[in-house]
Amino acid sequence: MSGTSQINKQAPILGKFASIITFLSIALYFTGWIYRWAYFGFFRIQITSLDFPIESFFFIPIYVFLGNFQALIKAILILALSIVAIFLSHKFLHWRKFPTILSSPLIKELVIVAWILIALFWIARWEGEASAWRAASNNSSLLPVVTLIQPDNQLGLGYNPKDATYASLEKARVIGDVGLLVNKMRGREVKIPGTSSQTGDWRFLIANKGWIYLFQALPPNANHKDRPLVLAIREGDGKQLMILSPTAFEEKSP
Repeated sequence: MSGTSQINKQAPILGKFASIITFLSIALYFTGWIYRWAYFGFFRIQITSLDFPIESFFFIPIYVFLGNFQALIKAILILALSIVAIFLSHKFLHWRKFPTILSSPLIKELVIVAWILIALFWIARWEGEASAWRAASNNSSLLPVVTLIQPDNQLGLGYNPKDATYASLEKARVIGDVGLLVNKMRGREVKIPGTSSQTGDWRFLIANKGWIYLFQALPPNANHKDRPLVLAIREGDGKQLMILSPTAFEEKSP
């Protein structure tokens, strides 16, 4: 009888432990997903178009909460506010004397889960957008500067080093706003040594599902409403060359 009684006492403990582990896993994955959603959304890339290992989402919260001191303080404040919100919500349910079903332990637990997920959503979103801004700014970005070389019959953009002219677009067919290509993009895709340029360096964002994503870093005078130009280029058959560097090339004076 004593053995049976001990097992009966341990069962609720094991059940609660399993519930905590399950919720913790959901919270970690949720935080990682929202962070990446906000980060790549800054560059106008849908996270559903990218392919990440599921386990990678569980490690992102480490950076979200401990990546820098400011992020840690912000997370502590938001979680503290969520605790206050949980307390007030429970008091509200008690004071209003709702029916028994609304004041049951299950509803109280759902209130706790809801407020925690709301807090994690905003923490992950703000940190994702802040990280994307740091990556997009030419002065603070740690992403590698990139140089992409492709045959002129595969890409309608780029500098032709042989005769200093742009590749012809006679055989190209454009769908959408031509101004994005002709007015906004053309002439900004290269930085020629020895000439002044007001544009940011081209940097490597990610390679995923056979696509290479490059973006032009924002200049120092950019505001938080600005977004970088992003190129999505299909990986070819080995005819392209990408050069990655921590910083842009600086021409040395003789």
